[in-house]
Amino acid sequence: MASSIILSALTEKLAAEVYLFDHPLTMLRHLRLAYNVKCSASVGTEKREYMSLYLADGDSMTEHIKTTKRVIGDLQEQRVLLSDEEKRQDFMQSLGPSWNGFVGVLEMCQTFEAMVTRCQAEAIRRDQQKNRRDQQKNRRSTNSGSKSNAAFSAEAAELHAELGTFVERVRWRARDVPNVRGDGDAVPS
Repeated sequence: MASSIILSALTEKLAAEVYLFDHPLTMLRHLRLAYNVKCSASVGTEKREYMSLYLADGDSMTEHIKTTKRVIGDLQEQRVLLSDEEKRQDFMQSLGPSWNGFVGVLEMCQTFEAMVTRCQAEAIRRDQQKNRRDQQKNRRSTNSGSKSNAAFSAEAAELHAELGTFVERVRWRARDVPNVRGDGDAVPS
């Protein structure tokens, strides 16, 4: 259905170019690549966007990879071809300081796709590690709450012991003091 709509909208010459394609999106992509007006302003905009890609601390690596691939695809549609080596170097430069320790691993990757796959795996590993740390921190805070309860109980026991000692001293002194009636006479015990 969509293919017939596209073919009916095209001239015979253009329709002859795309009528053998199976999928309408393939037809549109071919037409866009063949007849998209390439102007220096749009190419410049895409290049600026590509060169300004940067993964700041706290940003998602997955989103950074998606954005990078989208911009590279847009540049390819504008007939700007980037070598695999250039993509690899630009991608490594776009990583923020939190990924500096991982650059050595990325340099070992032979292709841009291998590099992207390694980064996705590392991002998953870092997320899992962060979740484990958060869980451990929550457990510690829960345990420290029971530790503080235990500390409170120990403190209460210590105060109770001191109070008991004080009461004993008062009792001993009470035995030493003669019982006195209200009239001042001592009462034999």
